[in-house]
Amino acid sequence: MPEDKTCQNILSELNYPLPSTSVNYEGQEPLNNFDEIVKEFKNKNFAILKSTDKNNKKTSSTIVKVEDNKILFLREGDIKKEKILSILT
Repeated sequence: MPEDKTCQNILSELNYPLPSTSVNYEGQEPLNNFDEIVKEFKNKNFAILKSTDKNNKKTSSTIVKVEDNKILFLREGDIKKEKILSILT
């Protein structure tokens, strides 16, 4: 669940999960500059929201794949592997 209030408001109005992705292509560093993000993704079918939070973190999300009862960490971000494992196991 995002900490950003605008995103929380959108999600509460939708009343269903909204999938999203990181602002980068697989294997590349995430983009953190809003103008670079718009330039890279403006011709794609995406909504791009600019955070007004001045303390917005620049750390990537943790991405976990669960398949056949196996847990695979594709990327570790702010939420560490140990914390996720303590919840899932």
